[in-house]
Amino acid sequence: MTIPGVDYYAAVAIVAEIGDIRRFLNKKQLCSHAGVMPRADNSGERVSQHRSVKKGDAVLKRFLCIAVQGMLRANRDTAIKRFYEKKAKAIGAPKAQVAAARKLACAVWWMLTYNEPFKDEDEELTARKTQRMGVRAREVVPDISEERLKEVGENLIERTPLLDRLTKEAGNAG
Repeated sequence: MTIPGVDYYAAVAIVAEIGDIRRFLNKKQLCSHAGVMPRADNSGERVSQHRSVKKGDAVLKRFLCIAVQGMLRANRDTAIKRFYEKKAKAIGAPKAQVAAARKLACAVWWMLTYNEPFKDEDEELTARKTQRMGVRAREVVPDISEERLKEVGENLIERTPLLDRLTKEAGNAG
């Protein structure tokens, strides 16, 4: 959520689609997985003339593109926004959006790998987004008594052996 224009829904969706960031050894692997990496079908002397991108996780690619749109609407100057504006003039808005999504995927890889905020973070904006998220979370989570919470916990503990057995059976069936 430290990225201007990216709110908690998009942030959660991106992180959920990526999963464990450690499975990507570098940012190029994440970009390729997301389908925002330029494709080259070069062979010997022949160089491909197209600029299409690799196929990848369509949901992650879509959320990265939505995040880029949010960055463009935000009244914040970021390197990715400047990159998009420059590319849009040269290659058109749709291709520039995917190119900016690639830059954003690289930034996300760095942020998740090294547990750092976005380079062009606006701390005041991040604080407002975090506060707004806290208010929404309190609206969604009902007030639950300690007794009811213990009851739910005991119910889950009772069902654990059944869930373990079903998991094993499902694994053996496949």
